[in-house]
Amino acid sequence: AAVEHYRSLRGSTLRVEVPDRRIGLALEWAKVALDNLLVDNPDLGLGLVAGLGPSGTGGRPGFGWFFGGDAYLNSFSFNSLGNPEASAAALAFTRKWQRQDGKMAHELSQAAGYLDWWRDYPYGYIHGDTSAYYIVAVGDYFRTTGDLKFLRAGWPSVKRAFAWCLTTDADGDGLMDNGRAGLGALEFGALTGIQTDIYLAAAWVKACLALKEMAPAVGDKASLDAAERALAEALPAWEKFWDAERGQYSYAFNKEGRLVSELTPWSAVGLAWGLGTRARGTDTLSRMNAPDLATDWGIRMLSDRSPLFEPLNYNYGAVWPFLSGWVGTALFDYGFVPQGCRVLMANVRHTFDNALGDVTELFSGYENVWPQEGVPHQGFSSTGVVLPLVRGLLGLDWSVPDRRLEFRPRVPAGWPSVRVSNLKVAGAVLSLEQERDGTKVRLRVTSEDAAGWRMVYAPALGLGTRVLGATLNGAPLAHGLDTAPHAQSVEPRLEFALTGNDVVVLSLSPAPEIVLPDIRTRTGDMNSGLRILRTSLRGEDLVFEVAGLAGRAYRLDLAHAERIESATGGRLDGSVLVVGFPDGNPGEFVTLQVILRLKPGMP
Repeated sequence: AAVEHYRSLRGSTLRVEVPDRRIGLALEWAKVALDNLLVDNPDLGLGLVAGLGPSGTGGRPGFGWFFGGDAYLNSFSFNSLGNPEASAAALAFTRKWQRQDGKMAHELSQAAGYLDWWRDYPYGYIHGDTSAYYIVAVGDYFRTTGDLKFLRAGWPSVKRAFAWCLTTDADGDGLMDNGRAGLGALEFGALTGIQTDIYLAAAWVKACLALKEMAPAVGDKASLDAAERALAEALPAWEKFWDAERGQYSYAFNKEGRLVSELTPWSAVGLAWGLGTRARGTDTLSRMNAPDLATDWGIRMLSDRSPLFEPLNYNYGAVWPFLSGWVGTALFDYGFVPQGCRVLMANVRHTFDNALGDVTELFSGYENVWPQEGVPHQGFSSTGVVLPLVRGLLGLDWSVPDRRLEFRPRVPAGWPSVRVSNLKVAGAVLSLEQERDGTKVRLRVTSEDAAGWRMVYAPALGLGTRVLGATLNGAPLAHGLDTAPHAQSVEPRLEFALTGNDVVVLSLSPAPEIVLPDIRTRTGDMNSGLRILRTSLRGEDLVFEVAGLAGRAYRLDLAHAERIESATGGRLDGSVLVVGFPDGNPGEFVTLQVILRLKPGMP
């Protein structure tokens, strides 16, 4: 029975084939790890627990409890993988514990059938972000399934959660406030005494957007109007987190309205959801690419330059694969392709370095090790593989109500092909295969029962690439192009109706691209890999801001090196770029600029 269960699970869900086999294998293990978190408690019912692990010698429970926020986050993975039944079960379970005033529960013990959990213990409703996240999760489920029956059944619950969220805006700025709503990003310490953190604010803005999308489907004009009114205040209020002095979206603002100017990966959640401006998001993510936050095994909760940084502190310095996954997803969306791959691969490696197929809850921010009390089988850590892969690298998203599918692949230089199969969307079944050689990109789309569906195809290409033309099934196809000065890649955008068998061909004049070496960081290793902070195109100059260890030289393979006339800040050795960093203190990272001058007159 177990063999048949897992065979069916793998065979009925999304399949991905890329040149690096570890990625596809990690995705298969993520399916299993997430599926194993569905628990049917005889007293409470079927729901999704946050993780599984032994209690060990510490005072922490084994963590096999029902957590609302974790269930909502992991439901995104189930939706992306084509297992929406698990999402529906998890969402329906959490509705049973919604408080009378509309607030959703944060956590529920497996022993709740034998005690008065909600009255005798303080943990049940301690978080403020859970209620907003619930609305977001229902919206994601409905958008990816079109399950109107499920939406109607839960609509009263969604409206109560939204109404409760509205009551938490103590200062009237249009955002939920931690003081009235409850905990958000962090659960203890110096950074909890704030007005609103960026994670809670992002969940609220996204909840308003989700309600706006869902309300017309159930004919609820009053909820639509309420969502639009809330958005009119919340969207501009989110910009209060912009820290012009540091060029980043900072962690929070305090009760006096002053910014808490810590750089954290929490801001990546909102950026992955499309919040904020693209220019400001690019600046923020480029700072996250720096080695004070980015390690070879994931993204630190705080910069190691912060006075609050403690590498083994759960909230103030550890590396969470969960947050690394959000950073990777945002990086891909913004066109930071090599950087997104670097973060994704950190979580892919974690799939195999502790418990086979399970990703540990957190790691040290100092070296690649996990603390004893870290949960070895943590659900949102496996989502840290699924989201940056499916919604990030592949750029797969769809709306069943709109009958619209997006495929925005962010394929790193050196990958000749990517294949997605068994993509099941509201009865339609699709396969997508992208192949790339020197001057051509070909997309083959095979679809069944997809009449009326339209597809948006927008591959990310190296900065400086020129798109010479596009065809659909041999006929010319118009395309748009993102030419924003802050863009990190060239993204042609094409849209067409699916016919069953479709072939898109892009003709290119490619630009040089850096092929980042695979970092094979091992348990116990320190941070050492090269970081590309950002890229820009200045006339014929392709400019890279990079950081590396003082006194060390890095060798980087180049795609399309024949397009380079000269290099500054590095040395060309055939199709290899050698970047040497000046001497400094041991373990210190140094930042410098590399300029590749492109040959003039290229087509």
